[in-house]
Amino acid sequence: MGRLEGYIDSEGSWFLEPKFRDAGWFRSGLAGSRRGDSREDYLKDRQIWGFHNTAGEWVVEPRFQGVRNFAEGIAPVQHDESYGFIDMHGDWLFEPVLDVAWSAHNGLMLVGANRKYGFLNPAFDWVIAPIYDEAEDCDELIKVVADGQESYLDRTGRPVAGFAVQP
Repeated sequence: MGRLEGYIDSEGSWFLEPKFRDAGWFRSGLAGSRRGDSREDYLKDRQIWGFHNTAGEWVVEPRFQGVRNFAEGIAPVQHDESYGFIDMHGDWLFEPVLDVAWSAHNGLMLVGANRKYGFLNPAFDWVIAPIYDEAEDCDELIKVVADGQESYLDRTGRPVAGFAVQP
């Protein structure tokens, strides 16, 4: 059946007894985990993820194929093989139409669409269009690769030092 995971405090005492599969890190008071209370739950929901609070109560019921951490009040989640974004109540903010998505970092979210990468802001506007073969958030700068050429953009999508790849 596999192991169950829980959470300990800084003194090594359980504050949430093991009852989750793949217990995630807490961010914004919620952790993404898979249900695992019993063998029946595991067999039924083994690929279904949700978010629980520090009391172990499901705030967003498990219904996703995958989840990433909340950041800036939103989380990327996988549903029906595509990614979208939800709020802390589990309501859709951006329907699942993306190939892949990561948590927000410094106001931007790296996403994949049609096998290319770009960045959305928390209002789900494209800051950097999904035209790159690779992309990486490097804090102050965004590294992008197109046609084998590595370039850097600022966080608004403008070329840095004239090295940006022109779409």
